[in-house]
Amino acid sequence: QLACPLDLGCHSVGKKPPPPSQPVAGALARRQIPATEFRRFYDRGDLPIAVEHRGIANKIQWKVDIEKLDYHHYLPIFFDGLREKEEPYRFLAVQGTQGDR
Repeated sequence: QLACPLDLGCHSVGKKPPPPSQPVAGALARRQIPATEFRRFYDRGDLPIAVEHRGIANKIQWKVDIEKLDYHHYLPIFFDGLREKEEPYRFLAVQGTQGDR
């Protein structure tokens, strides 16, 4: 047998080398969403909200008067909660950013 210098594929004369495998980017793979500040604040009980269970649709219940709410503090937290996919976090974040209806 002849020695193949630099592994140039001399062993398979006349055959094309297999194409290199494409790296997997993972663009469609499910990614873990890090816990939001909204979730952390809600789990600790720092947000003045609760779910009011009604017959047909649930509603957000504010534990403080909405006119006395510090919007500069709470509104960014509620917007951060819009990244949530799990309930009740998603429901509360959406309802909290929509205002009183």
